[in-house]
Amino acid sequence: MSLFSNMKKTIIFDWNGTLIDDTKFSLYIENQLFRNRNLREISLEEYREKFCFPVIEYYKNIGFDFKHHSFEQLSTEFNEIYNQQYRQCNLMENTLPLLRNLKTRGIHCLILSASHQDHLNEQVRYFNLDSYFDDVIGTQTIHAVSKVEQGMNWIQSHKEKKEDCLFIGDTIHDSETAKAMGIDCILMDRGHQNYDVLKESGRIIIHDLMELLNHI
Repeated sequence: MSLFSNMKKTIIFDWNGTLIDDTKFSLYIENQLFRNRNLREISLEEYREKFCFPVIEYYKNIGFDFKHHSFEQLSTEFNEIYNQQYRQCNLMENTLPLLRNLKTRGIHCLILSASHQDHLNEQVRYFNLDSYFDDVIGTQTIHAVSKVEQGMNWIQSHKEKKEDCLFIGDTIHDSETAKAMGIDCILMDRGHQNYDVLKESGRIIIHDLMELLNHI
């Protein structure tokens, strides 16, 4: 039974770590770039504990030395490799069953991501998800800064009532984005941040996308 006061008519999904299962892949790329710079590699556990937005703050958290290495260069190289090789990633478990269920119910779905718009469009098309989303919203930067502005622009320019909308993501930044938009949020603990990090948000936390159906 839903803990929300009303039925949700619009679901806003984060992309990375929520619909595409790319956490381990992202860490693999990072460690490859770190090795090339004679920097230490990090474990999946450390990554999911320290990852945050903006991503530049995450690099500070793991001791990245900006005096000797360029964040912009690292970010550029990361995105080049990611966009060349993302096809080795899978969708998060139960992504398609969930989206089919929501479409059958007539619930509107969209994606809101900090990914560059062009790259996001390409990835959504590759996984044949176009038909499930009314809108796919990214950013105009590859540096994963924030999606708050895009979220607020969307909520202000559409007729949906805020109480009818629900944001689904895998990071504290998704919770912050939902708060800025004035809408409810559920977080999933299988992406880029672990349960212990996410619980600090006070949000409902799920482990499987299909659990979302219990709350709408």
